[in-house]
Parts: sequence; C-alpha cells; structure tokens
Amino acid sequence: MFWQAVLLLGAALPCAAQSDAAAWLERLDAAIAREGSYAVHFSVTTSEEFAGRGYYLVDGESYYLVLGDAEVFCDGSIRYEVSRVAREVTVVSVDPASRNLLDNPTHAFDFLDESYAAELLSADAERALLRLTPRGKGPVSEVLLCVDAQRALPQYVTYVADGLEVKVSILSFEKLQRPVLTFDAARYADYELIDFR
Repeated sequence: MFWQAVLLLGAALPCAAQSDAAAWLERLDAAIAREGSYAVHFSVTTSEEFAGRGYYLVDGESYYLVLGDAEVFCDGSIRYEVSRVAREVTVVSVDPASRNLLDNPTHAFDFLDESYAAELLSADAERALLRLTPRGKGPVSEVLLCVDAQRALPQYVTYVADGLEVKVSILSFEKLQRPVLTFDAARYADYELIDFR
C-alpha cells in the first residue's frame, strides 16, 4: 500500500508542475495583454561570448527592434532587416510560429498553445522558472523562461539550440510612449536590397 501511494504521488507531481506552469503562462499572457503597446529594453549574451543590448517597440502585430548596428521593421507579415555596416536591407516573411524574441517579439511569450510542453522548475515570492520544450522538431531544443512573481512579466528567456545558448535578459518592460517606427524605403535608397520573400 505504501509503494502504491508513493507511485501515485510520483505520477501526480509532473501533472502538478504542468498545471502550475500553465497558470504562470496565463498570468504572463494577461500581464503582457494589459500593457497593450509596449517598449522593452534587453541585453543578449550567448555561449559563444557575444554580448549586446537593444530594445524593441510593439504595437499590435507591428514592431521595431534595434540590436547593435541592426534595425528591424515589421508590419506583422514582412520583416525589413537593416544593416548599417553592410548597407543592406534584407526582406523576409514573418514566421508566425516563431517564439524567438529576436525574430518575432510580438509573439515571443505566446506559449499557451500546444506547441510547447511547459514545466515549472521553481517558484518563490520573487520569480518563477519554467522549462518549455518544443513538441515538434526544430533547432530549438529547450526554452527557459523566468517570470517576475509580482508583475508577472518576463525577467529573462534562454534558448538552447544546436548546442548554442542565447539568453535575453529583460531590463525594462513599459507601456509604449511613442509610435512604432515603420520602414521607409526612401531612407535606404542607396542600400542593397535582398528580398527573400
């Protein structure tokens, strides 16, 4: 009887962790929805010793992102990636399934669908740490997400892909105070245009 109870408890723990993880993801989703349009400042570090800082502005499906010398303009369906050093503009279609903050910040924290299995690793009065594992095959094998316990907003997210770790730390997450910049082709008339659509 004792071992049956232990086995039942052991089976219940992963379910509880998944249930708790879902509750945290719901809180995160609601907190971001409350912000509406927002501005985020962040830092990026990788296991290959890259470090940088940037920010992005989100309004609906549109966003503007700056990281180093690169600017990204997006209207929700098309991304314009501008490199001032290379003096080129790369045009690509948005991958709506991407949850990578640097590729698709408007949906970077949309983990409530069935694309990821979520597990709560730890939680206290300050933060919760979740592990998100993609259910399908792809380059990303794991996402670690840390959520602030008070505001229910993200503190950092780490992507593990093909042996590389990329950590994006959220330095500030505030309501947007200015319009999201849109791509103006005239500003980059002398840049090389590379269109992958």
